[in-house]
Amino acid sequence: MEVLQQNKHTIDQLIECLNLNFMQDVSPFKFERRKLEVGEWVDVKDASGQWIEGQVINQYGDYVLVHYNGWDNRWN
Repeated sequence: MEVLQQNKHTIDQLIECLNLNFMQDVSPFKFERRKLEVGEWVDVKDASGQWIEGQVINQYGDYVLVHYNGWDNRWN
């Protein structure tokens, strides 16, 4: 059930970003308008350019702390 809730949340966020951009007559999508939430699963590109599954574990203003799935906490 959590997977479906995460997918719905992602789709809702993408639709909201599209709606905001069309109303402002700018490019069709601005990824920076998407708001991540604690507990949300995300795909994260690491420093070596590899895509890894992660989970948002904390927020600090415009920044989020992500835990990489399967990795030690020191890599958060």
